[in-house]
Amino acid sequence: MQWNDLNKFPWSIPLGSVLRIPIRLHVTFFILWIAQTLGSIYYGTWYVILSLIVMGPLLLTTILVHELGHCLAARYIGGTAESILLWPLGGLACIGYNTTYLRAIWVAAAGPLTHIPMVAIWVALLFPAYHASTGSWHITLHQPPVDQSHFGHALVVWAIVLNITLFAFNILVPAYPLDGGRILANALMAMGASMRITAIATVSIATPIAVGLFVFGILVFQMVTILVAVFIFFSTFQLFMAIRHDKLSEHPLFASVSAGGTGPAAGVGGGAPAPTAHANAPGWTYPGFQASKSGTAAGFGAPGYPGPSNGASVAGRQPGSVYYVGNAV
Repeated sequence: MQWNDLNKFPWSIPLGSVLRIPIRLHVTFFILWIAQTLGSIYYGTWYVILSLIVMGPLLLTTILVHELGHCLAARYIGGTAESILLWPLGGLACIGYNTTYLRAIWVAAAGPLTHIPMVAIWVALLFPAYHASTGSWHITLHQPPVDQSHFGHALVVWAIVLNITLFAFNILVPAYPLDGGRILANALMAMGASMRITAIATVSIATPIAVGLFVFGILVFQMVTILVAVFIFFSTFQLFMAIRHDKLSEHPLFASVSAGGTGPAAGVGGGAPAPTAHANAPGWTYPGFQASKSGTAAGFGAPGYPGPSNGASVAGRQPGSVYYVGNAV
């Protein structure tokens, strides 16, 4: 099964396309949606309705805009945007490009930056929602009660908090494969750090973050936080294996950029042939992406992600380009 054969993508359903980018929704999203909703029953009917809206269409729309930010930024620098998959931990954007470190930072940052205009829109809606809820135009920052008379106000507040949280988490948490981790890695290489030093720094920073998130998720009984921690940990483990097997030039974090844009792009591009598949590669092969034995889409650095079957390749990819996952947890 080819990666861009979206009609056969495992356990996902098509939602159409936006800006000529096919969008699919993984069925496991509904499991999380239902679980979150059931967890809110204790707080009353209106809280359940609010949870259904926020954790359903509002969250999906917000994540979709985030991933479109990555896709449009990749197109802007001459890359491609193949598809977007929405799943329980956020969004996966399949994009390809050969570029410089600074432009790679722009692609990684473009997703989180979309939350700024989204926050502005919701803040503008806060004024009429607050007035309808309280009868006053003098806005004070507080969480309104979730009931019939304050429902619109509560929805707007939750939307603002959601966007601020996603922006801060993706920008300020420097853990690969989150956007902040990609920004950090490309910034280090732009300043002259080698791939090995960058990879070691990335692993050293992301691992304690994953452990901390996991412990926090256990303490507050938050399953999503636990899953995000596991996602980060196994992505970081793949990077560690790339260091150990001396395969960093083939890892998705490094295989799409070059210091100046005219030389070889960390193992691909620049007139050099694309890397070939290695039997001992730590979980991925190039130029086609293969799922590891555990079923993870290791070629995308997204452990736990429901990837294509073994031997699946990316048809129509740009010579020397790399397809990676942009995550909006």
